[in-house]
Amino acid sequence: MPPTSVNIFEEGAEIVSFKIVDGGVFDRAGLIDYMVDKPSQYPGSSGCRNIRDVESDLKAVSIRSGLVRIFLTLFPVANSSKS
Repeated sequence: MPPTSVNIFEEGAEIVSFKIVDGGVFDRAGLIDYMVDKPSQYPGSSGCRNIRDVESDLKAVSIRSGLVRIFLTLFPVANSSKS
């Protein structure tokens, strides 16, 4: 976020809700729409500066969370707290 920002749209993207993976398919077009196309409609804004890094990070998180779900399904963790 640049220190010279005077409008809220200069601070970043506002995304209320966005399903980035649906049915195991990564929605790259939707990501670009939210991170580049929509923000660049405002004067002086170009949207996300490095969409490739953002995409790589989000794919890594998506894969990791999916693997954790699969692992926990195969190897359920017993509740170790005693009531």
